[in-house]
Amino acid sequence: MERQVFEKFLNSEKPEWFNEDVMYLNDISAFQGEQTFSFVEGGIFAYLLVDEGELEFELNGKKYRAKSRDLALLSHAHSFRVVRMIAGARCRALFVDQSLYGQVVFTERLYYQFLLYRHPVFSLGEDEWTHLSGCVEQILQRLRAREHYYQKGAVQLAVFMFMIELGNLIRHHLAAHPVSQTSSDQVFRDFVSLVARHFKAEHSVTFYAEKLNRSPQNLSRIVKRITQMTASDFIYERLYQEARLLLHRSEYSIQQVADKLCFSDQSAFGKFFRSRSGETPSAFREKHYLSPRRKE
Repeated sequence: MERQVFEKFLNSEKPEWFNEDVMYLNDISAFQGEQTFSFVEGGIFAYLLVDEGELEFELNGKKYRAKSRDLALLSHAHSFRVVRMIAGARCRALFVDQSLYGQVVFTERLYYQFLLYRHPVFSLGEDEWTHLSGCVEQILQRLRAREHYYQKGAVQLAVFMFMIELGNLIRHHLAAHPVSQTSSDQVFRDFVSLVARHFKAEHSVTFYAEKLNRSPQNLSRIVKRITQMTASDFIYERLYQEARLLLHRSEYSIQQVADKLCFSDQSAFGKFFRSRSGETPSAFREKHYLSPRRKE
């Protein structure tokens, strides 16, 4: 998550940051205005919690309203604009880079449950609101714990617990209010399942299209409609997330990581990784390796 992506929206509001993977804002009023923010640009999931008043916003050009104790779930398939904040509205926001989903032990099923959730706003009961707000507060506390020797792991664990609790709430909500599934949704779910099983060895869209009895072009159109990514980009993003995860593990050499992900050689893997991250695998490992921090 690039900090400069948000700078035009933030004005005087100071976010809490951690390693460009997580951002927390106590007040999103700085987002008001005519500008639209595309989460596709940053590969970001956003979670908006309305504490008071009412929030009116647009997603992909369609208007929604969220009132007190509502939560809005926005994925990287959305463009977002705050239209207005009504009756003294106060809304917090948690932004999570999609790459973090690959760094924590996070299930494909839960990740794409968020991505496929059709209605972005749902209301929480008082106990649900209190519990989920507590999870967000835990993330904030970890973000502020600069002296924690294992701050990176602590932040990731707090984010993971928030996602688990949110996933549970969504499942209960969908059970109570079932939504019809289109044929494209089913194709996408089957594609996700295949990618989860084969992405390390199979990098070609053709392989997945043949398994689903679709043309590569048709499969890409379906994936693009839901995720704003082509099928090829979707596979490469999953490869990139796995590469990041493996590079955090010092017992694997970069050549071994390349072998595990079935690249022809270390050079091909290096070119792929640099195209996604802007840095070499060795530079990434040196910068992000999860180890105890030395105190000054």
